[in-house]
Amino acid sequence: MAVTRGGWIFLGRMDKDKTTWLPTDAGTRTIVFEDATIMDGGPDVLKKLVGKCLQTLKDKSVRVDSPPGTKVMATWKRSLPRQSRVRIVDVDSAGVDEATVSKYPVIWAKVEVLSEPRY
Repeated sequence: MAVTRGGWIFLGRMDKDKTTWLPTDAGTRTIVFEDATIMDGGPDVLKKLVGKCLQTLKDKSVRVDSPPGTKVMATWKRSLPRQSRVRIVDVDSAGVDEATVSKYPVIWAKVEVLSEPRY
């Protein structure tokens, strides 16, 4: 059941070297990693993401699968409510934020839903 509820969520933007998170209202400010050191970044931060768990601080859009770098254009699947707990099973760091002049790399995570609140 978790697989059908899961999908791709936006984690945030990073610097050009993909070592430092750039705070964004749609990305890093909407999630909290259980392993807080993930937000510290570092040269191998993307490799560390797989298997990590996080909780949503705000509702997050879940997208269906699409080719690397195109998750922002993928079909919307569902909304994941705030206070949901998910585990990252894959990462897509191929895309860039076309809306910015700097074309910052964007990071998406394929997640499985571990729990979500019942309101």
